[in-house]
Amino acid sequence: GASSIISSDISVTTYTSENDIHSVSVGLRPGVKFELNKHLELESHLGFLGYTHKGQKAKDAEEYSDSDTFGFNAGCSALNLGLIFKF
Repeated sequence: GASSIISSDISVTTYTSENDIHSVSVGLRPGVKFELNKHLELESHLGFLGYTHKGQKAKDAEEYSDSDTFGFNAGCSALNLGLIFKF
């Protein structure tokens, strides 16, 4: 059967290229879970409700820019699908 779920999400991301980018996110992802059989579940999450901090520094610059956001993202880029196998 289907059941609704809300999972917590904490992520830390660091990119190093032309610019150094650091990102920290904390929030919740609402979703639904379908039990296909006793060993297999399909899980889907859409959206993100939470806080994100991003910082960026260009390699040749002395300046460091950062931004803080809090909100809800329900776009297609926030869609996650997963298949869970239980032993």
